[in-house]
Amino acid sequence: MNTFWFSMKAYIYSLQRKPEDALEIARQVAETTPSGNDTLDLLYGIFLDLSGAAEAGLLYERAAKKYPKSERVVTSWFWATSTGLDVRGQQKAAMALQKSFGSKREYTLWCAASCYLAATQDDATDMEKMLFGGLAKRMIAVAGEAVTAEEAILKARILKTAGVTAQEELLTFLIDEETEKWNNLELAVLRLEVAILSEKWDVVFSVAKKTIFTELRDDYESWKQMAIAAHKLQHAAVTTEYETLLAEKSSTRNGALAAVYYASISGDVLEAAKAYFEKYGRKQCAFEDLKPFIGSLDSDKWLEFLESKTSQFSGTLGNATYDQLNVLVNTRKFVYIMQPTAVSYVLDNINLYNALLSTLVNKVDTEYFYGDDLLLLAVQWILESRPSSSKIAEKDIIMTLIVILETAASRDKHQFYVRLWLVRLYLYIGCFKEAQINYTHLSIKNIQIDMLSHHLMTRVSTLLPVFKTLIATREIYDMNAVQTPKYVKAAYQAGSFSQIHGITEFGKRLTNSIGKGILCIEAKRVGRLTSLKTDGLGINPQMIDIKWIDNRDYQLLQGVLKLGDKSVEEKYSIGPRQGGKWVKAFMLKESILEALSDREKRAAFVERLKTHLEDKEVLLEVTEAEKWSCEVILGLAEVAVNMTQATVTSLQILLSKGIAEFGNSVGEAAIDWLWIHNRFIIFETAKIVIPSLDSLASTSGSGRGGKVAALISGIKKSLIAGTDSIKDEARSRKDLRSKWVKETVARLNSYEVIEQLNTSTIDLESIVERTGKSQDDSLTMLRMMKV
Repeated sequence: MNTFWFSMKAYIYSLQRKPEDALEIARQVAETTPSGNDTLDLLYGIFLDLSGAAEAGLLYERAAKKYPKSERVVTSWFWATSTGLDVRGQQKAAMALQKSFGSKREYTLWCAASCYLAATQDDATDMEKMLFGGLAKRMIAVAGEAVTAEEAILKARILKTAGVTAQEELLTFLIDEETEKWNNLELAVLRLEVAILSEKWDVVFSVAKKTIFTELRDDYESWKQMAIAAHKLQHAAVTTEYETLLAEKSSTRNGALAAVYYASISGDVLEAAKAYFEKYGRKQCAFEDLKPFIGSLDSDKWLEFLESKTSQFSGTLGNATYDQLNVLVNTRKFVYIMQPTAVSYVLDNINLYNALLSTLVNKVDTEYFYGDDLLLLAVQWILESRPSSSKIAEKDIIMTLIVILETAASRDKHQFYVRLWLVRLYLYIGCFKEAQINYTHLSIKNIQIDMLSHHLMTRVSTLLPVFKTLIATREIYDMNAVQTPKYVKAAYQAGSFSQIHGITEFGKRLTNSIGKGILCIEAKRVGRLTSLKTDGLGINPQMIDIKWIDNRDYQLLQGVLKLGDKSVEEKYSIGPRQGGKWVKAFMLKESILEALSDREKRAAFVERLKTHLEDKEVLLEVTEAEKWSCEVILGLAEVAVNMTQATVTSLQILLSKGIAEFGNSVGEAAIDWLWIHNRFIIFETAKIVIPSLDSLASTSGSGRGGKVAALISGIKKSLIAGTDSIKDEARSRKDLRSKWVKETVARLNSYEVIEQLNTSTIDLESIVERTGKSQDDSLTMLRMMKV
């Protein structure tokens, strides 16, 4: 048997999304226990993708047993598992490598690092933590004394995972002169952490002091822990020494902030905060630095102090220095938090913004503009529904805020938070293309795509289903699959043991990213809605049970305060937050559709989806329309099992209920993301049900005539009538667009916040027209869609 040729054949089947055929051939080849690297690597990838790490690892394990003296085979096993991010398989391969070829010290170190990885995985059991942690400790002892800082870090990390029994040994190792000679930042961080865990406060004080004054790292955490240690020890000499050291370093940012922290646990925090603000209130960091201490400050006295600082230049803002403007913006942030009922806050910020416009004359595009923060604070104030002297009708709040932010963007094209809020607000009212324009200005690239693309891509398939935006988002996951394994291998070869855990974790977080899972579902939905072939977008059954990892950043839009239990970001989100349970629900849904004509496969997926939808946490992640669409698929599956009057009638009732609930408007309800989302869900459902019923009827005798056939015909007619009704409504909404623009512009111009804001750089009517046109793009797609 030509094992490589047959392996290539299995690989081609896997690319064609024919998993059963690929696995059948791959298993036949694996039974011969091949030894060629190319064949083993190819088979390993197939098994890892289609069957899982267990069967993939077994392939190399057999080869290693058959060829125990072959260093090439065992080393290939290690590289395959490490670059495949199979941590448990990697540990097993590393042990085999060390056992057979342990005379090479690097293999012992690789084994220690692999055991450490296995012991520190998120899903490691208590038994695995104990077993692999013990093996790692034993292997690092076999390797002998650390000869590089990287080896010292590996040893320290291993001892840290060993639990309480090794803490004394670890602390002794970290404070030893032979370890400290490396003067390594990570070792210094570990040294402080372990000293704190030991609760030996004299050691904590000494270690933190050494970090700052001997190793010359002006580190705030070290300052903070010195303060805690001094407070815990309650020794007059230690307290005096700490206060002396503070005075010596009070001119540095971390030294000044440490004085505030020390005062918060031992004295008058107000005076310490004043002292800090005198030095660093002129820096943008001042608000964030002092924010944790707000609860300890007397609001009236603190705001009075800040007022005294801003009053010195408030009348001449056009000529204010950067330092003075930072003081102003920091002050307005404190007012935001400490005076939540200041009814003049919004208009005051707008007046301040207008006063700062003269400073834009010599500003380059990439420079920070202080006025932007003032408008952002005003926008957040309105979004949080705080009391304000400037009243805005509920239906005009979003458009008013868009005008304010577009004004800011027209003068400062690269302000990140202005653009990000515009993305969110435009999406909220169903304007995908306008949101996309602002998103493009953010220049989000590489790993930022996984963290931030959800701001634009949330439920994109049911806002404006287009493939182009999905393709751009996919790039980071394809790059991870190719590049991250290379970095893992390079880290082992270079002995960069401090990097291996981070690189492996990075790779796993991207491989199992929720963003990637959502992207797979959205691609299927976009393909279906736009009538594109989706044969190459089949759902890999292995993905259904992945423990998805959430790397998305939701903090950016939260602002400086939260609204009750929900942040502003959550209040104006595009539906419930999609998580791992959402991904699993829709992967099961797609798997049912792919296996609709396969009784055995379909039944397994149907039962799993039914059980999944009974989980209350799942319902927290799906919209009502999405839940209905899953229920329709379950109803369709029942028809596939037994096409009778009862099953078809049940499906018909479910469909009619959804069309009535999600396809009809009450009066002239405003168009927003939910209005558009619900209607695209109806179209997607119709595009699934009609061809599926035709296919099932053609293979079922009961579906070819009589009452069942009449019911199926009735379902098809009602779906077509429902989608035609949506098309008619979309057309009428678009026909009323000019009237909506005129009325909206008139109302916006009447609001005090717009009257007072200097909007000379924008055309308000043009903004409203673009908003309407962006909504019309979705309406046009609805009108042109065929079922």
